[in-house]
Amino acid sequence: MKTIDLSDSFEGALSDALALPDSDHSPISDETMAKALRRLFAAAHGRSVVTAIGLIPVAPAMVPSLKTAPLSLRSRAELLVLADKVCEFNRKVSKNGSGTIACR
Repeated sequence: MKTIDLSDSFEGALSDALALPDSDHSPISDETMAKALRRLFAAAHGRSVVTAIGLIPVAPAMVPSLKTAPLSLRSRAELLVLADKVCEFNRKVSKNGSGTIACR
């Protein structure tokens, strides 16, 4: 079991995520893993844009609790399932008018 700490830098979390083993079913590419981790990272930290005057936050964290404790995962597939669940929850909330879509 490997831990991924979303309170760490994206690069550090990505390094840990890429070290996860593939599941038995089919291999998952590094690019797919990076996209899934980016969605989780955006849900945990919000979104920001780098400008000439510095980093500007443009969207709040939708699930800030993701960064309170490391994630314990056994495979790359588990990270993909978690990213899909977090994004699906955010979509349902936005359909009710009480949130915004943070993941795409």
